[in-house]
Order: sequence, then C-alpha cells, then structure tokens
Amino acid sequence: GNKTRLHTLQKLSQERPVSELTDELGITRSGLQKNIERLIQSELVYRPQEEDSKTYALTPLGDRYVELLEQDSDQALTVLNQLNKQLQDLEEEQSETRETLEEAGVDLTEYEQKLKEQAWKNIWAEAEQEL
Repeated sequence: GNKTRLHTLQKLSQERPVSELTDELGITRSGLQKNIERLIQSELVYRPQEEDSKTYALTPLGDRYVELLEQDSDQALTVLNQLNKQLQDLEEEQSETRETLEEAGVDLTEYEQKLKEQAWKNIWAEAEQEL
C-alpha cells in the first residue's frame, strides 16, 4: 500500500536500471534500497545470481501483481487514497496519544501498525466494492 513501492515494482517490471529509479521516483538511493528490500521480503522481487543478470528481477508473483495493478490501477489508487485519508484522520484523532508515547520514549512501531490496521478495518467494505 505504499505508492513509492508500487512505482518501484512497476519500474523494475520494465527492466529499468536501478540507477535511473532514484531520479524518476524522487527518492534517495537509500530510500530506494529500503523499498526494494521490502519488495524482496514480500516475495515480489529477488536478486538473480547469474553473472550477467540485472541487479533485481520480479518473481512470478511480482509479475502477476504488476499485471493486476495495471489492470485495476485507477481502483487501486482510489483505495490507496482512501486508506491514506483514513490513516490521516486516525492520526489526527490520536495525536495526543502519540505525543504522550513520544515523550515517554516509547518505540512507535507497534502503535503505527495498530493505526494502519484500524484504517484498513474502517475502509474494508468500500475497498472491496472498489476493487
């Protein structure tokens, strides 16, 4: 559900050199690497081991995912925008809680995951209809 990651996946499916992607996506090399690592963890991208091969390639699952994205790109972007709006609303509602946790020095990773989970729950029915 990350626009940069989705665009990275699509660019990799076009066999674009990684060196060109940072400028096209408007992110740093380390930002691109983090997104690619997440795609690898999701089993959508892998590192070929052949000597003359490109740095990254899509798995069959990654290829299928890109096909689905291209077929339903408008709907997928609509759902992603709904998710982001819902997440923003939840973050605004929970801003005091976040500030309290930050002041206490608590790692916010789990808190952010809970917010994202709640955002998905809140838009689930709309997302299913859209897709």
